[in-house]
Amino acid sequence: MRKILVLVLMMLVNLPAAGGEVKTLRVMSLNVWHKEHKAEDQAALVKAIMAGRADIVGFQEINKEVDGKAIAKALGMFYDHGSRIMSKYKIVGDGFEKGVKIKLSEGQAVYLFNVHLRHYDYGPYQLAGIPYSNHKLYDPKAEGSVERVIADQVRSRGKEIAGTLAEMGEAIKSGLPVFLTGDFNEPSHLDWTEGAVKADLHPVVVPWPTSVAVLKAGLKDSYRALHVDEVKATGHTWSPVYGADTRDNDGKKLEPQDRIDFVYYAGTGVKVKASETVGPVDGISGIEVVGYPTDHRGVVTAFGFGGEEKAVGAVLNTEDRVFAGMGLGSIMFIGGGALALVVILKLVCIKA
Repeated sequence: MRKILVLVLMMLVNLPAAGGEVKTLRVMSLNVWHKEHKAEDQAALVKAIMAGRADIVGFQEINKEVDGKAIAKALGMFYDHGSRIMSKYKIVGDGFEKGVKIKLSEGQAVYLFNVHLRHYDYGPYQLAGIPYSNHKLYDPKAEGSVERVIADQVRSRGKEIAGTLAEMGEAIKSGLPVFLTGDFNEPSHLDWTEGAVKADLHPVVVPWPTSVAVLKAGLKDSYRALHVDEVKATGHTWSPVYGADTRDNDGKKLEPQDRIDFVYYAGTGVKVKASETVGPVDGISGIEVVGYPTDHRGVVTAFGFGGEEKAVGAVLNTEDRVFAGMGLGSIMFIGGGALALVVILKLVCIKA
């Protein structure tokens, strides 16, 4: 017996409170892996962003402005190509090299900065003995190896992250909500801990310098702020394309899994309400998307400025968190600022 159930899924959205003030903002970091050129790839990226219900997105590896604008247009958003930032809310300040100012409502604004840091020297490969871009390899147990790999990371990314943090300085001091998204191409010192070493997640404790610098500047790691156990909630973003912890015959890891994509935040009264990775249907991603197109899992964090996130209508209650998506023809925006998103899904149930 074949039953076709047509359900209306009213997705969770961040409705303005009385007076238009935004109470919840969902910020996403997404490396698109240069998958923004073809229409089918753009549709897959749109689906991933919809799955994360992102209000603001910091992209990495998106080259052409026309492609970024096409994705933004499909979602009814604004796009600034200089910073690779897309926003549901109007971008009112783009005088930064790496960021923008965004107006959420009258008298309410946030800053978003976005980076894609140099991809070599890549520390996890260096400590795993994996050649890449002619970087040096180190035995993680040998004396001085950690200090040497840290020095390599500073040489590769230190100047760039220092410049971005300096540019963010006044925004951080303002007390307004400030966010930093990006593919940092370097793990976090909050993950490479004694506990992670004991769990065989990483070979040695490493105080990775980029994450140390970001926290020292006054920002917080939104994923780790909520998921405090780095062993139980690894939050790996690299890489869904390469198998998790695949090993050779000697037990050596062929592709170290790591968290190198982040959503950092600062600001008076800003709180983390939820934070998840977005990726393929693999049993690892926090939000699983059928046909996920890139080699990085995205990260999406819901930030609260007071009040609760509200649902429009009924929410489809499923046992899993798999987002199958739909054709763009099935999407309809309603409300003055795309406040609600109605998705018509056809669920086909086959019963013997």
